[in-house]
Amino acid sequence: MKKVFIIFLLFFPIIILTGCNNSNNANTTNQANIEISRTGTISNDTSLNILVNNTSNTQPVENNTINNTTQNNNVITNNTIQENQPTTNTESILYEFSTPIKSKSSNRLNNIKITCSKLNGIVVKPQEEFSFCKTIGKSTEDKGYKKADVIINKEITQALGGGNCQVSSTLYNAVLGIPSLNVTERHPHGKDVNYVPEGKDAAISYGSKDLKFINNSKDSIKIYANADNGKVYVKIVALK
Repeated sequence: MKKVFIIFLLFFPIIILTGCNNSNNANTTNQANIEISRTGTISNDTSLNILVNNTSNTQPVENNTINNTTQNNNVITNNTIQENQPTTNTESILYEFSTPIKSKSSNRLNNIKITCSKLNGIVVKPQEEFSFCKTIGKSTEDKGYKKADVIINKEITQALGGGNCQVSSTLYNAVLGIPSLNVTERHPHGKDVNYVPEGKDAAISYGSKDLKFINNSKDSIKIYANADNGKVYVKIVALK
């Protein structure tokens, strides 16, 4: 019995050490399993990373969409601008008429040139009525007009805008040469004038006498007027 007890004492520390090792191994195994489990969880979470990466990869697509939209808008804008660009009209001469400037008065020539410049380039649309007085306005010093010979009540006197009637008479004769222009108002002078044949003059006086006509053609017309080389020129063209 004594021998058995001695043997037990000899082997007891070994048994205890062996138990501790097994315990440590178990703990190590459990920790390893935990690490494996954690690693597995992280590995499973990589799917989230993939989704995040995929989401970030869609950004260039959105940018491309924006760029394409911008380019398309630019194309549309450019096309719109090109389509809205005004086209150049073709001018076809309908009639021309000129009258000689026989007066040596510098004031009269001054007035004629001012009135021609106001008349030059005027466009009359189809079915529109043209008014000489409305187009030229009242002759005043502020506009540069000077006093020159005018016929009032069959008498020659001085007034601002003297010479304007020669411009209106020249225009009147040009209008008479175009069948599609219908004269709606015209007044003769109280006495004959020396720059147009008898009965072909057109007296104007702002507020009382006017020269008017209606454009009955299908096209707009344009009036050109100028005074040069001792003559007053009027040309009427059709805008196609």
